[in-house]
Amino acid sequence: AVRPKRTTTGVGLGISLAIILAYYVIFNALRVVGEQGALPPALAAWLPNMILYGVGLGLLIDASR
Repeated sequence: AVRPKRTTTGVGLGISLAIILAYYVIFNALRVVGEQGALPPALAAWLPNMILYGVGLGLLIDASR
């Protein structure tokens, strides 16, 4: 019989924590950039969401294969 590929819950938890940490770092870095005026504040606020949306979409596409 063919067994499905099983992943442990630890892998999923680790990926989730890495994504949360990446969002936190990107958000705080772009918050500072937005406060200094190097980027428009609205763009600095939404850019972390757009970046992580792309990462999530990529992971979703990879998981569907």
